[in-house]
Amino acid sequence: MSWCFASKLQTNMDWKLMGILVPTLTIKLVGSSLFFLYISQIFSEVPKTTTPGKTSCSLRWTLYEGKCYHFSTLLKTWDESQKECVFLNSHLAIINSKPELAFLNNKTQNADYFIGLRRRNSNEQWKWIDNTKFQPGIFNVQDKTNDCVAIGLNSTSSRLCSESNRFICEEKV
Repeated sequence: MSWCFASKLQTNMDWKLMGILVPTLTIKLVGSSLFFLYISQIFSEVPKTTTPGKTSCSLRWTLYEGKCYHFSTLLKTWDESQKECVFLNSHLAIINSKPELAFLNNKTQNADYFIGLRRRNSNEQWKWIDNTKFQPGIFNVQDKTNDCVAIGLNSTSSRLCSESNRFICEEKV
């Protein structure tokens, strides 16, 4: 009878041990897998730029041609977007070249993002957030019925300023 009791005791201890080992091994395997999956992003070098400006950006900001950009996941009106950018020590993006527009369009994927271009009413000219006049040589604003501009889906079109959209901040240099 003592052998049967010892056998049951051993079986219960095996299950208790398994109850500790299985979750521990699972956590270690998942953690190791995630580490190896993201190690290149964690320790990757920032690409060198030949243009003057920044050579690296803060977390969740993207470097392009010496400037840092933040692509929001928040939905805000144009004014709220600009306030959020100011809070992040930046301003809504100003697009100065066709390559910069292509870069931003590539990053926006399937969503519209406010940029720093607007007009106060439909009778005025488009102006950037820094008060410079818009030069249509880089792009044209499609559907000019509204007073704020968003890019996305490889187009640039007017949007209601009170509409909620994602937005792109450009860090102040």
